[in-house]
Amino acid sequence: MEDNKYIVPMAIIIAGALITWGIFANKNDSPAPTENTDPNQEQPIQQEQPIEVSFRESDHILGNPEAKIKMITFSDFECPYCKTFHETMIKITDEYAKDGRVAWTFRQFPVHGEPTQIKAAAAECAELLGGESKFWEMSEKIYETTSTGWITVADLPTIAKSIGLNENDFNTCLKNPEIIAKVQSDFQNGRDLGVEGTPFTAVIVESGEIFSIPGAQSYEDVKNMIEMILNEPSLQ
Repeated sequence: MEDNKYIVPMAIIIAGALITWGIFANKNDSPAPTENTDPNQEQPIQQEQPIEVSFRESDHILGNPEAKIKMITFSDFECPYCKTFHETMIKITDEYAKDGRVAWTFRQFPVHGEPTQIKAAAAECAELLGGESKFWEMSEKIYETTSTGWITVADLPTIAKSIGLNENDFNTCLKNPEIIAKVQSDFQNGRDLGVEGTPFTAVIVESGEIFSIPGAQSYEDVKNMIEMILNEPSLQ
């Protein structure tokens, strides 16, 4: 995969309804972060130094990696906002990924302790053992809730078996140093970008502009943002 060489400061540009956001901000004069009014939904800080934001060889990507709009979401498997935004992005990729307009990748950002770190490893193991489609299957299963709450770590081998993976191989994989390193690499990448809360999404436009979506914005708002970008001549 050819590396995306867009290197610009990350800017927190979302304030209010998406259709009124300053979405096409000047890269050298980006607005300051908006105040977070939701105590349960943290927002990332603005980066002071330019950093590179791009798809990586290790990414799980839905859509064409060379799409007009690339979206990178940092997510946690025990974050209810992440579950909601995951569903939103599945809908977005169903609508925009097939024709090369949008590509989306999910990166691990497990901030809720060891159980969510193990769940992150489980999703990575699903890909290692069964291919890329199994990563997405496992992710969907992990985000499913039951009447008793979140799926537990003890449920993971059964879930792996239910999507066609060998249970013994799966249990072994959860301790694989390469899998643990992949999760840690995603997490550190998020920290390097200034991510503090989840979900957090970097939006990379074909022109080189980079925007950010802190929090679980609605499907309608994300769709509006995408349409604005696709219809903005200066970002074509």
